[in-house]
Amino acid sequence: MSDDKVNKDFIENKLIISLINQAYFRNQTQSSAHRYSEKQIPNSSSDANPEINKLWGQYYIESKFVKKIEILAKIQMVNSDPKTYGMMAVTYAEEKDFDEANKQLDKLNDVAPNSFELFYYRGRFSSILENHNDAISNFESALKIKPGDVYALNNKGIALFRLKKYEEAIKCCDDILKIKPDYVGALFSKGIALINLEKYEEAIKCCDEALKIKPDFVGALFSKGRALYNLEKYEEAIKCYEEVLKIKPGDVVVLNNKGIALFRLKKYEEAIKCYDDILRIKPGDVYALWFKGRALSNLEKYEEAIKCYDDILKIKPGDVGALNNKGSALSELGKIPEAIECFEKSLNIEPDKKVEESLAELKQELSHHNDNPSNDNFIEITAKFPGKCLTCKKDIRVGEAIRWSKGIGIKHPKCPD
Repeated sequence: MSDDKVNKDFIENKLIISLINQAYFRNQTQSSAHRYSEKQIPNSSSDANPEINKLWGQYYIESKFVKKIEILAKIQMVNSDPKTYGMMAVTYAEEKDFDEANKQLDKLNDVAPNSFELFYYRGRFSSILENHNDAISNFESALKIKPGDVYALNNKGIALFRLKKYEEAIKCCDDILKIKPDYVGALFSKGIALINLEKYEEAIKCCDEALKIKPDFVGALFSKGRALYNLEKYEEAIKCYEEVLKIKPGDVVVLNNKGIALFRLKKYEEAIKCYDDILRIKPGDVYALWFKGRALSNLEKYEEAIKCYDDILKIKPGDVGALNNKGSALSELGKIPEAIECFEKSLNIEPDKKVEESLAELKQELSHHNDNPSNDNFIEITAKFPGKCLTCKKDIRVGEAIRWSKGIGIKHPKCPD
């Protein structure tokens, strides 16, 4: 497990999709609640009823499933607006009650066959099921009936994003922004797609536009931080993550990204604090343990680093990254047989030329050491890891000729015993 691999895992993790959905929901909720307030001009005949307007407003701010269903049932009793069946289907689907969701879609088909609502909510349902191609087909059918509908465009863009069709997703976002330039969800989604296309400067512009409209928009702050990180602007990335943490204290993913950025800046003590914060919230978090172990090794706290790798191996016994890093830390402590054991276990799981070379060198050194026990057991080797001389306390660089003794440490060849 390399640093880059771990960071990529976080870039591609489910938080991004979650944030896209939150951005969509935030826009829909805010605009819908505003639309259904008593001061708004109704957009359809069913909206003309003040009682229905009030109920829709309650629905969009309600978070509990049972209450949402109760509100939708009340709306259906007053007026059989096709939208209520669609919203029933989506609400049930989000609770994994797919049979009831399908029943509601069948009712929607009965009252409004081949309608915008039918295609739109079928698309929403397919997205929840992660049938993204089917979702896109339905949203496109809905857009033939209502060209330029921002919600259908937004959901189509999300489905395209999930299929990693980033260029097409960006086109949806651009279509939305032509209609509604202040739609923060579209700006955010476009920024995420641009990050995945490695167009980081453009992504930052999108995030900045979104933040002008909504300064505390967590998704835009987080994504801007990711883009800055990939441009190696680690200090600026950390500032973005810290802004997010003011709004969402204790967010594990944000803490991890901040920790990785601090790690890149070689601020290992501060990075460890981030990982410790994560482990208090989520004990056993493999990524936090892995990076904490790396940071501790870089601070030459090898025993503590080994404890981190052991914790990972309790959770994931075959984690080759933890085995290799543990082997390296053991080697630094002069525990060569134990280090060899770690590298051998790793190679049995996943062959790797560099690990094979390290293992061969360790075996050769151990053999040489056992055959030459004189001179206080110090032997001449080439440093494979950075460290400090036992005598002069000066740094030892990788590749430098040194003297090493199992369980004792390393020295410069000219330093006295």
